[in-house]
Amino acid sequence: MATFEVHKVESDRALHAAYLVMRELRPHLTDAENFITRVHRQAEKGYCLLGVWQEQELLALAGYRISGKICCTGVFCMLMTL
Repeated sequence: MATFEVHKVESDRALHAAYLVMRELRPHLTDAENFITRVHRQAEKGYCLLGVWQEQELLALAGYRISGKICCTGVFCMLMTL
């Protein structure tokens, strides 16, 4: 049976792995360093990336930001898998 682990993607090494997954769905992202900078900037406003790992391989990502407004509350989430 396969074992999967879910972790926040925060280190630059993990973010580089996330870039390789993210560009599959977002081909306009052509630069890993720019992607990492963008994630760090968005993280200042609450954005988080979760990664699903099997051994040392990143298999899926979920990017989210918890938000609340008068008209609605909840979580904005985007999921990507390879």
